[in-house]
Amino acid sequence: MKVLLTADVHMGRRSSRIPARFDRSRLSCADAWRRMVDLAVENRVDLVAVAGDLIDRDNRYFEAFGPLVRGLARLAEAGIETWAVAGNHDHEVLGAFAGSSAAGGFRLLGQSGRWEQAVFHSPTGGALQVLGWSFPRERFPDDPLEGLTPSLAPDLPTLGLLHTDLDQSGSPYAASTTAGLSSLPLDLWLIGHAHRPLRIDRETGPVILNPGSPQAMDPGETGPHGVWLAELLPGLRPRMEYAPLSTVRYDSLTVNLEGVETEEALRARIISDLRTHLARAEADDDVLEVLSCRLRLTGRTRLHRLLGAMLAPMRQDLELPGVRAEALVEDLALETRPAADLETLAGSSGPPATLARLLINLEKDTLSSDDERLIERVRDKMAEINGSKPYAALPALEADPGAARLVLLRQGLLLLDALLAQKEEGA
Repeated sequence: MKVLLTADVHMGRRSSRIPARFDRSRLSCADAWRRMVDLAVENRVDLVAVAGDLIDRDNRYFEAFGPLVRGLARLAEAGIETWAVAGNHDHEVLGAFAGSSAAGGFRLLGQSGRWEQAVFHSPTGGALQVLGWSFPRERFPDDPLEGLTPSLAPDLPTLGLLHTDLDQSGSPYAASTTAGLSSLPLDLWLIGHAHRPLRIDRETGPVILNPGSPQAMDPGETGPHGVWLAELLPGLRPRMEYAPLSTVRYDSLTVNLEGVETEEALRARIISDLRTHLARAEADDDVLEVLSCRLRLTGRTRLHRLLGAMLAPMRQDLELPGVRAEALVEDLALETRPAADLETLAGSSGPPATLARLLINLEKDTLSSDDERLIERVRDKMAEINGSKPYAALPALEADPGAARLVLLRQGLLLLDALLAQKEEGA
């Protein structure tokens, strides 16, 4: 029994923060569904299993309807059925679709929040037990596993389908636990909701797989994204294989600028590291078209104070072509330090030394009472900015002590660089 495993397809959405010159249709989750159908047909799977949020939201139904029906029809022509459960996004629309004439080869399990158990029979003669639960409404604050005692045939492999906020106590999205899933006598749990992939495969108990979104949709969904092909046989651990599917990959890349002293060297270092990262991504993923990176710049450099101005045009203009894909810079985080050694500087006297001692305390989180009062003042000022009318259109700052400490550290490093530059100019 060969099954394609997926969740959180979110047809109706597309990858965000990608320049308009790229083909929008290739960035869409509907196109990822088309590629998924192609993969299922090429690999001659018996079943496509979906753990919720196949469609993004009810108001995206008409945008998703055509690609969904065309994909299901192609699967049905190849003798492949699609079994799914509904998630918090498509709990209404998927139930209505399942009862329509357009839903050939499609089955929705566990409607109205009731566990449903069925046996899937493959045209080739295999059989698979499938246990599924669907969201009855957008929010479900209870654990759907509570009270579940399935009666399963021991001679058949068993697949569970569940859309759940795993190990997130208090979540309103059907939170369950790894322990709860592991305690049930299944071979494989296919779960959805979190868009980052997760696989738990221990020596005993069921495999727990959250495949993540097959098409990465925003910079928070980092790393490779795709689907899984699984072979389930009676009495054996599932055999599983990952298949990349997303045309976009979002990543965070750390670039060490230690020793970089000129703008030319700065560009060379960033381009070199980005090119290396792109080559590795292309080697892992033959469908990749866009690599969108958030660069984290670290290390001690004399350019520390000037980096903001130097990098502003680079963020807009840097587009690095590879063999098949192109790398872009989506955002920059400046975490560099002045070239001066803080420990050495802190042992001297004067304003730079005082500031260096504060920065060391902030970095090591060894704060004095004066440091804590300063952080509290920064936090209050951030909260004041959040509530100020002139800044209402801007994203709110995280006004907590941890965020305030990081702001104070970054600004302190810039101030230290300026003080040292003044000192050098006056020498």
